[in-house]
Amino acid sequence: MKSRTIIAAGLVLLLFISLSASPSCAAEKKEIKIGVLLPLTGYISHFGLMQEAALKMAEKEIKEKGGIGGLNVSFIVYDTACKPKDAILMAQKLISSDQVHCILGPFLSTECEQVFPVVNSAQVPIITGS
Repeated sequence: MKSRTIIAAGLVLLLFISLSASPSCAAEKKEIKIGVLLPLTGYISHFGLMQEAALKMAEKEIKEKGGIGGLNVSFIVYDTACKPKDAILMAQKLISSDQVHCILGPFLSTECEQVFPVVNSAQVPIITGS
């Protein structure tokens, strides 16, 4: 339950930042795409799997309530495998291919140190829950 609350708070913050930065982009698509970088494999995969389960619950609840401000929310989740290089590649994919509005994660500080400069240079909002 605690993980779910943290994710919900992070989502609200990310959505606020994302919509204030580019309201027309989200309004045109009627969907907010949130990229998520989690350790789904590797030595702390249990944390990532718990967060993924909480995200699925949050996504279901948001969908049942008609979205947020009428906008659908979808999560695009990638596994960083607890490796900074994989986290960088996945962040770049979220930005370029998936064109997410914001990113939640990564989980490890070693990944954050590598990913944040890449994401910040692309001017995509990013926040980590750890």
